[in-house]
Amino acid sequence: MSRVGQSGAGRSPHPREAGLVETLPLLTYDSTRVVPAAVVVWVEELGNYCKKEYGAIGTAFAIERQGRVYPTLPTIPQATPGLGEAGREDWYSATVAKEELKLALAARSDAIRKDKETRVRVFGLIMGQLSRASKEALAVKPGWSQLVRESDDPLQLLERVIEAHLTRGYDDPLRNQQYARMSYDQLRVGADESLVSFKTRFKAAVMVLEAVGEPVPSSERCAADFILKLEGTRWDEAVRKCNNEHRRFDTVDQAMSFMAQFAYAKQPVQGRTWRTDTEHPEDEDTDDVELAAAPRVRECYNCGADDHLLRDCHARPLDSGMADRMRAAKERQARMARRDTRGRGPVLAGATEQQLRAALDALKRNADA
Repeated sequence: MSRVGQSGAGRSPHPREAGLVETLPLLTYDSTRVVPAAVVVWVEELGNYCKKEYGAIGTAFAIERQGRVYPTLPTIPQATPGLGEAGREDWYSATVAKEELKLALAARSDAIRKDKETRVRVFGLIMGQLSRASKEALAVKPGWSQLVRESDDPLQLLERVIEAHLTRGYDDPLRNQQYARMSYDQLRVGADESLVSFKTRFKAAVMVLEAVGEPVPSSERCAADFILKLEGTRWDEAVRKCNNEHRRFDTVDQAMSFMAQFAYAKQPVQGRTWRTDTEHPEDEDTDDVELAAAPRVRECYNCGADDHLLRDCHARPLDSGMADRMRAAKERQARMARRDTRGRGPVLAGATEQQLRAALDALKRNADA
C-alpha cells in the first residue's frame, strides 16, 4: 500500500514530511489502498539516481526480481605453476604472473571496500526516501531491527519495501496471492491512456505477483499478455497485425516499441491524467477539457488532497515532470486571470475607501490626458 510524494491535507499524519533527496519521490505507506504504479515510479527514480551517483549498483533497482542483483566484483586470476626446467624464461614469466596476481588482489580488495561503502550509502538513500508511515509498517516485520542495525544490504531492504507496499495487508498469504492474480488478469488499458502509462501499470501488476509469491509468467508470456490486453482499443489493428504475422517479443518493452510505431493510434487527450490504482480515467487540474463522465470528486494530482487542485498545490512536486505540469497549470491560471480582467480597469475588490478614491483619481487623470 503506497503513495508517492507528500501527503495532502487529511490524508497523512505527517503532511510536511520530505525525503532525504528533495528531487526524488517519497514513498508513503497507505493502509487504505494499494498503488502499485507508485512503487514502480519510486524504484525507477531511485535506480536512475543511483546510476548517476554510485555507478553499477543502480542497475540493481530493477522492476523484475531476477534483475535485482548486486554488480559482479572483479575475479582473481588463477595462479600460474612454479618454475620449470627451462630456467630463465620460466622464471621471468612466473615473476610477471606473480606481480599481476598481486595487482589483481589489490584491485579486488579495493573493489570490495568500495562496494561495502556504496551499499551503506544506498541503504541510507532508500531509508531516506521512506515516509515515517512506511518505516512504521516495516518495523513490525521479523528481522527488521537486525537489517537496520547492519545497514549494508540495500537489496534486502528494497525487497521488504516492495513487499510491504504492494500487498493488501492481509494476514493470510493466500488472500494476497488471490488479489494479485485477480489484479493482473483484470488489468485493461483505459480509453485515453498512453502506452507508457499502461506499461507502468502492467509492470506494477507483475511486481505484485512477485511480492506475494504468486507464480509469475515468463518474460515472453508477459509480452504476449501485454499485447492481448490491448485488443479492442485504438491499438486493435496493431494487435491483429502482430497476431497475423505471428510476432513474438522477448520483453514487454519490445512489445510496446512495436505498438508505438503505429501512428493511427491516437495519442491521449491532453489534459487528462490517470490514477495508478484504478482502471478508469480521472480529471486532471485543467479547464481545457470537459469529460463526458459523471462528475466525481477532483483531487490534486500531485499530493492527492481533495481540497485544492494542481494549480493551487504548495507541496513539493513528485518529480521534474510534475513540476513542469504544476508550473503550466499556474501559468494557465494567470493567463485566464489576465484575460478576465482585460479592459475592466484596476481590480478593486476588497479595496479600502482611500484606495478607491486613488483609483478614481487615476482614471480621471488618464481621461484628461
